Amino acid sequence: MLVSTARRLSRWLDNPTVRVREWYVRIAGQLLQAMEASTGEVRLIADGSKVGSGHQLLILSLAFRRRAIPLV
Repeated sequence: MLVSTARRLSRWLDNPTVRVREWYVRIAGQLLQAMEASTGEVRLIADGSKVGSGHQLLILSLAFRRRAIPLV
């Protein structure tokens, strides 16, 4: 079942009419604006992880209600 779900999601994301990056940028911007408007501050979490030989992954996330929402 898990493989089937992953394949379906992969096919959906491969659809040229699905513009995930455009949607995500809009939603992430709205989240940042809402956080700043409601609390007066934006808390960001930077996390770096080694992912391979000589490679580093850096993720910048928005801290929101005990969750980390990845931004970049």
